[in-house]
Amino acid sequence: IITILGLSLKAIDFALKQLRLKFIIRHNYNQSSFGIIEKRFYLAAAGMFSTVLGFVICIGITSALGYPYSPNYSCLPFVMIGLGIDDMFVIVQCLNNLKQNEVNGLSIEQKIGLTMKHAGVAITVTSLTDVFAFGIGAVTILPGLQAFCVSCSFAIGSIYLLQASWFAAWLSIDEKRIQER
Repeated sequence: IITILGLSLKAIDFALKQLRLKFIIRHNYNQSSFGIIEKRFYLAAAGMFSTVLGFVICIGITSALGYPYSPNYSCLPFVMIGLGIDDMFVIVQCLNNLKQNEVNGLSIEQKIGLTMKHAGVAITVTSLTDVFAFGIGAVTILPGLQAFCVSCSFAIGSIYLLQASWFAAWLSIDEKRIQER
């Protein structure tokens, strides 16, 4: 039996066939359940823009307050992107979880209102706990860590406000686009 890096050619061939089969099944599933209309590229871009805008707002506020820029800020965009994506996911998932009998006959504005009624609680609780957690970290005597915690608090607060307003507005525009098709 011929082996490559300890694996026989039969095992490698079997693994490649399985991988090919899994790819075909996954591709067919994606093509059948979501058409081009349901793919929300521009909605995702608007949500990511609101996250970047929240980061810019936090840098502006902390600079205006006189906090120094520290090397810790290099990981701040990644933390904020994670929190922004989480808020986006919760809002869109709450829209998808609305029961069909609940939304029959409702306008788009009423659907978004119902969505934000459910999603608003979740994103408010997570954002407030994060703001308070970083706010507590702002009482440290280390200036770099203090500036980082203050920046995180402002960024999380601004991302929350932008996701609850800006992203929700884009979600309603996107729902209108889907409904018109």
